[in-house]
Amino acid sequence: MIAEFRTYRCAAADLDRLAARLHAAAVPVLTDLGAEVLGPWNRIRPEGGELRYVVHWRDAAHQEQGWLEFARDRRWIEARRSPIAITIDRDVWSV
Repeated sequence: MIAEFRTYRCAAADLDRLAARLHAAAVPVLTDLGAEVLGPWNRIRPEGGELRYVVHWRDAAHQEQGWLEFARDRRWIEARRSPIAITIDRDVWSV
């Protein structure tokens, strides 16, 4: 199993929109692709907002294929039409 820990940073004012987009679009798409999503957890800091969540994949091949299909999914493409400036960090761990 692969656990992908993802951290998104944005302006504090955009944190609610980012969390809503994750719930409305990203989680359903990832779930349909066979991934399990835990979170998100939100944190507001003086320098901005932070959203963290974990995506569990069966293995590295599932992860790679899953992100390729995710990027092509019409629901995700539509959700991204309203841009939010973010930076993304990720750590990948295996069991």
